[in-house]
Amino acid sequence: MRYNRLLVEIFVKTSETSKQGEIATGYSITQNLVITARHAIMPKNKNGKRKTVYGIYLRWYNLKDKNRERQELKLDEDYLAWEDEQYDAVLLRHSFSIASEITGGWLSNRHPELNKAWETEGFAKASQFNKLRPPTKIWGDMPSAGDADSETFTLGATYPPKTAKGWKGASGSPVMLKNGEIIGIIQSCEAHFNPAVLKATPVWRLLENQAFCELIGYSKIISVVKTASPSRTGSLGFGSIASL
Repeated sequence: MRYNRLLVEIFVKTSETSKQGEIATGYSITQNLVITARHAIMPKNKNGKRKTVYGIYLRWYNLKDKNRERQELKLDEDYLAWEDEQYDAVLLRHSFSIASEITGGWLSNRHPELNKAWETEGFAKASQFNKLRPPTKIWGDMPSAGDADSETFTLGATYPPKTAKGWKGASGSPVMLKNGEIIGIIQSCEAHFNPAVLKATPVWRLLENQAFCELIGYSKIISVVKTASPSRTGSLGFGSIASL
């Protein structure tokens, strides 16, 4: 994936006495904000009760500086910048120094398109803090474009994990087009689904939220259209949005 330097490994520690937890994937969309799946940051047990979170650790695996090591996110009143349960998305606020000149993908209000190719990277499922693995490249197409009322859209994975559980570490991964447009955030797939098919939250839905747009530095909510060529607003790096 061309724009993978801003990919973030997220480890959510769910044990007070050991280093057990959940792993997820995120992406830096501004200098201090990471977008990911809400359920990955607020995991639940088999009974549907939310687990206690004892720590959240971020790691920019594809950077060559100190951020390649896991860093603990300060769980104060400001770390959760924004959340939306309906669309399973969250913005994590951090104070780590990320080089602003890094070229990254950008959020787009482009609607999913039938048979459109997509790609991403995600971290393999791991339950222990010391299990470090490189991100896995995943790609495929879109067998369904959804419709105007859809809260999710469907992704077909040409190179998927062999089981539905294997997707857990990819929750929060950006659904990216070849040119760097981020049009979705992977939620995952249910255990009874084909592991080669999963659901994602469309970014255009998030861009309809005024608070979300203001946080990422885009205060004017843009109109949604289904087909057009994107023009880039701002730099290629942090805070960039493809306005159609």
